[in-house]
Amino acid sequence: MTKIKSLGQNLKQTDKAYVKRLLTLSFLTLICTHSNSSFGQDVFNSEVQVKRSENEIVMTGKSCEVLKSEAAAISAWSKKTKPSPCKCVQSVCSLDITQIVPDLVNETQGVCPAQAGPNCLNTTLVSSGLVSNLRYTTAKEMGFWLASPLCKERAPGEAKKPGDIVIFREDGEDIHAFVHVSKNLSFSRNGSRRFPYTFQSPETGYEVYGVKKGCEDAYKTPAAEKNCKVWTNTYSCISFEDYVKKNPITDKEQQAALNRLEENECLLSAQAFSKTLNQEVLGLAKISVLALQKLAEKRFDSSVTDKDKLFWKSIAVKADASYSQYLLLSY
Repeated sequence: MTKIKSLGQNLKQTDKAYVKRLLTLSFLTLICTHSNSSFGQDVFNSEVQVKRSENEIVMTGKSCEVLKSEAAAISAWSKKTKPSPCKCVQSVCSLDITQIVPDLVNETQGVCPAQAGPNCLNTTLVSSGLVSNLRYTTAKEMGFWLASPLCKERAPGEAKKPGDIVIFREDGEDIHAFVHVSKNLSFSRNGSRRFPYTFQSPETGYEVYGVKKGCEDAYKTPAAEKNCKVWTNTYSCISFEDYVKKNPITDKEQQAALNRLEENECLLSAQAFSKTLNQEVLGLAKISVLALQKLAEKRFDSSVTDKDKLFWKSIAVKADASYSQYLLLSY
């Protein structure tokens, strides 16, 4: 415990500078001012819109044919197939998608965290089951998962599928991401005060982040002649749970470390969605995630197998991201 306290004290003097850098780079430094609301059609195209009304999430459009196609894409993402009837009143058709959206969408569509932290990168990782909690995700953590055996970049010409991660890169750095649903819909949270978690047109992301035509759906780094300052790559990922089913965790220390980290991630996530911060909870979470990061880095250096290295590296990058979440909540 003494060593852990010492580690926390040593880092404290650099916290303010680190937070200043995080607040510059983070997409969520501005706390959302709207909660449990749906936004106008500016984030959608003319084909499909999605609105939340209390506990219902409704998709609207010009025809039932289009809406049913979109509902099929959402079902392919969520693996939920409960049908819902499409109804048309004059020239506007609507379809209730509450029962077929993923749990993540049911919980967050139209919602903004009360505090800074949970961001677009994290949204895609939670959607893919790579991490469990809504919190801040660093570009380092994002890069780790996308380069891991759990994710594979879509090859040139390979079609995107519902649930894929579309990552935005500027000069090679991961700056934004959304969950691909269809040509008309994606799911994310953009870097602006006016955006909650929401369905939106993919074109909204391309426009907001300056992706030129021809720079979407690149493979690795686009050719120089395309002059793509910002481009997107697409990844298909399996969940961490599915990975563990094929590669069981048999080491008791690893399981204990994973459990402890997820407990602290859950606490930090709850704080990010709370209007009132509990400084005691934050302090304990800070001590735990720093200790876990130090342990994971030490075990990674001494690991022999690729499986063990992957596990301990995942703990280290998640603990580092959780510490970043702590810092964003503390200043």
